[in-house]
Amino acid sequence: MTPSILNKFEPISLDQMDQVALMKRKDTKFILHAKQLPLILQMVHSQYCILEIDGNRLMTYISDYYDTKEHKFYLDHHNKILRRTKVRIRNYVESKLFFLEIKQKDAKGNTVKNRIPRVANENKLSSESVEFIERTTRQGLDLVKTLRNSFKRITLVNTALKERVTIDLHLGYDGKILNPDLIIIELKQEKFSLPEVSSARTRCN
Repeated sequence: MTPSILNKFEPISLDQMDQVALMKRKDTKFILHAKQLPLILQMVHSQYCILEIDGNRLMTYISDYYDTKEHKFYLDHHNKILRRTKVRIRNYVESKLFFLEIKQKDAKGNTVKNRIPRVANENKLSSESVEFIERTTRQGLDLVKTLRNSFKRITLVNTALKERVTIDLHLGYDGKILNPDLIIIELKQEKFSLPEVSSARTRCN
């Protein structure tokens, strides 16, 4: 993938993207080979805006995940439990922002995301973070940091359809790239739908 492909998209700012925040949404994931990405971007560049921060269109994310000592969150996901929880502190590197984020899935597969700002990653969760987690999950949880991952992300936005698309590449754990040929595309919508691409016009500013 070359930067020239990303430059074909009209930019959208972080503030403008907030109109498509989608804190409650339906997520659909696709796993692809990296060689397929340039063609996909070429096909959709007129239908989506691209998030741009300080001239950057390929963003860096670093996330610390928290779980119980029995790895309940991981096992719930692995065992395909419908109602499950994910807790992390994410560093949005280019934005210089940290958020404690809680993602919860309900029995219908909908994702609800709640978050509060933090000043940095926390090796041990602060009392304020613990209180937020307990209030959001309605559980008393003894959580420890279990995993750090990192990746590069392209974020596409369609304001007309109220949807966002994230494209993650260079996925790594504890500083090691998992598979350089792997990309994960996630479609985030208020409710699942696959409209015709030609109808997906959007406004970037």
